[in-house]
This record gives sequence, C-alpha cells and structure tokens, in this order.
Amino acid sequence: MVNILAADMTEKNGTSPPRQVKEKYARGFVSLFPYLSDPFSRTGYDHYYDGESGTGYLAWRIKTIQRSTARDRRHRMEHHLKEHLVKMGLEDQQPDERPSLFQRLS
Repeated sequence: MVNILAADMTEKNGTSPPRQVKEKYARGFVSLFPYLSDPFSRTGYDHYYDGESGTGYLAWRIKTIQRSTARDRRHRMEHHLKEHLVKMGLEDQQPDERPSLFQRLS
C-alpha cells in the first residue's frame, strides 16, 4: 500500500513532494484504515510519515524512488553520450576489453 501511495504522490507532486503533502497522505491513509494507525504515537500516523523528523514508510519509499530516478537518468546520459561518441568516431561500436572513452574520462 505504501508503494501505491508513494507512486501516486510522486506522480502528482514530483519526486520531492513537500512535507505537507506527505503528512496529508499519511493522515488520509490512517483515516481510511483506522486499524493501521498507531495508538501509542502522537498522531497515529507517525510510522507512515513524521514531519518533524522526516522519517516513516512514505519517506523511505520516496527516497528509494529518488535514488532509482537518479540512477536511470545517469544510465540514459551514459547511453546517449556513447551513441554520440560512436557517431563522431571517437568510440568503437563493438565492446572490447579496453575501457570506453567515457570510462577513461570519469
């Protein structure tokens, strides 16, 4: 359920939604499913998102989404750079044991 909430939240608010949005989702989740609230916490939804500390299941999942998005961007950039280098004749099209120009530059 946290994955679905985080996916919806990031789709509507980007990969770095504001604290108020995260709290709203956590509060809404607990209001829809009251048995999943924590009776011993301050708000009842702190384990989903705690705005003071920025922790909780939603915060963890959003951080994971941010990491994978950054990794995907990095891989796309490397792929486009390699294509460009191949077109310019600076990079072999066939892989071999030698490090690529991109690897040598980084």
